[in-house]
Amino acid sequence: MNILENSHARLKGIAFAGTVMLSACGGGGDVSGARESVQQISRMHPLSLAERKTAQALTVNEVDAKALFDWAEYKYPNLFPKGARNLPDPIAYEGSVYTVRAYPNDTFLGLRQDGAVFGLGPFTGNALQQFGRLADYAEAVVAERCQVSPASCAPTNEPTGPVNECTMPASTALMPGNRAILTYVSYTTSAASPTGEYTLDGTVIGNASFEGRSAVRLDTVMRGTSDDFGVSGMVESTTKSYSQAAPNGLTLELGGETEGTFSAGGQSFQVRSKYVVTAGGLNNEFSLQLGQSFSKLVTMTSTTQAPFPSGPDTGTSTETITFEARESVSVLAGTFNTCRYRITDASGGSTVTWYVVGRGIPVRTRTTIGSQVETNELKSGTFNGGPL
Repeated sequence: MNILENSHARLKGIAFAGTVMLSACGGGGDVSGARESVQQISRMHPLSLAERKTAQALTVNEVDAKALFDWAEYKYPNLFPKGARNLPDPIAYEGSVYTVRAYPNDTFLGLRQDGAVFGLGPFTGNALQQFGRLADYAEAVVAERCQVSPASCAPTNEPTGPVNECTMPASTALMPGNRAILTYVSYTTSAASPTGEYTLDGTVIGNASFEGRSAVRLDTVMRGTSDDFGVSGMVESTTKSYSQAAPNGLTLELGGETEGTFSAGGQSFQVRSKYVVTAGGLNNEFSLQLGQSFSKLVTMTSTTQAPFPSGPDTGTSTETITFEARESVSVLAGTFNTCRYRITDASGGSTVTWYVVGRGIPVRTRTTIGSQVETNELKSGTFNGGPL
């Protein structure tokens, strides 16, 4: 992705991470070890807001026993090794019905009809033991579905060809000294007034290295306020992101390192993390022609240094990206000639982004999840001291 065009989406994740930390500090002490493990997975690679809401609402029929058992085998291969067999019929036991998978090490996994999850084997002292409910695991099952079954997330019809008119070619975007200062205001359909305002100040620093690869470094400082996810607070972060110039004027994102602070309710949390893009970093959505679309597979490995050291952990997502229209759009910062793109994720949520033609800088993003709509709109912006 163009290292200027996607900074606002990446950095807003700092506010989300702070919210997760606030929630964790207020959690009860009666959560089982199994559920804590699932929550740790969620922290290591959180879903998008759309995926998160969908996962939390999943029923036994939507994330079924097979999906749960397959995930358990992927996550805990020593406990649940390959070579398992599904018992052909559900088992009735003490008035309840279980779907069961048996493993060659005399270990069993079971899902009761009401959604309770059970294990039996040497790891439970050969006593039937409950490990929470299916709803506790739904988010982790969704988050790691592409690692469990890579074929189900394979991308299709990847576009090829030169960069289109919607963004800057890499030779321009990666020029040292480039600087964009962008201020956005956030709105939601459920709020009577704006829910936040934040400013991104990004500068292309120049040649660097990242994970042993030559790169160009961009430093982006984000400062702002937000009450996303029901928590009001202040966010300040600095991200060093690294990219390369790719063929056809495209830009290849390699990864980045973030340090940030989230403050709310008299509490303050420091966040330090690193991400490496191992697939899908090429911004080839900007080689689409008007009306075209494709499915893009993105894989990233993330490591958290603070406040909860974890990882490295790999997460994969698949998005359908469509170049929908060329249109004039009026926002707080003025009227702009834009390219309108739509991204739809596996959960059915969608984000529409209007990019300034020739710049690739968003002037508006609109995310729809059911009846809830969140809009981020450019309030003011400059590129190298001049207008966008």
